Amino acid sequence: MDLSFSPSPGGGRLGDGRGGRGVRTPRASRPAWLSPALIALIALIALGLVWMGWRAVETSFLRHDDDALTIVYVPTTRQARDLIATVEEAVARVPPDRKPKVRVFLPYSWPLPWYFRDMEGVGVWTEVQEKWVDGDVVIVEGGQDPKLRPLMKERYVRRELELRPRTPVVVYVNERLTPPPSEP
Repeated sequence: MDLSFSPSPGGGRLGDGRGGRGVRTPRASRPAWLSPALIALIALIALGLVWMGWRAVETSFLRHDDDALTIVYVPTTRQARDLIATVEEAVARVPPDRKPKVRVFLPYSWPLPWYFRDMEGVGVWTEVQEKWVDGDVVIVEGGQDPKLRPLMKERYVRRELELRPRTPVVVYVNERLTPPPSEP
C-alpha cells in the first residue's frame, strides 16, 4: 500500500501522466484532436476541393467544348448558338397568320427541345418521317441527310453545323424565309 504524500489534485505523482500538474509532455500541450494525421487529412481534402473547383470552372466555362478534356457528358459545341439563332431568325420571318413548322430529325434530340420550348410548331423525331419532311426549318443529323434530301418538295438553303463534337447537323431554311441578299 502506497501512503506517499501527493500535492497534485489528481492524486498522482508529478509528471506521471495520471493527472498530476508536474512537467508537461508535448502531447499534453496540444488538443488531442489535433494530431498530425488529422492535419494531413484536412490539407488533402482542402487540396482536393481546390482542384475539383478548378476543374468545374474549366469544364463549365473555359473549355466546355474541348475534346482534350476527359468528361463523360458531351456538351453542345459553340455552333449550337448559331443553330438556335438561325432557327429563331427564320421563325421570326414566318407570316403572323401562320404557325411556324420546325422539323427536327435527330436520334438524340436533347437539348434542342429545351432551346425551342417556347416556340410553336416544333416537331421532334428520331428518324426522318416522310409525312413531316417539309417545313419552315428542317434540322437533320448528317447521317440522315441523304435519306431526307430526295423527300423534300420545297427549296431550302442548306447550312451544316455541329451540335455536338464530331457530329454534323444540317439545317435547312425554306427559301421563302431567307432574307434578301444585302446590297454592298
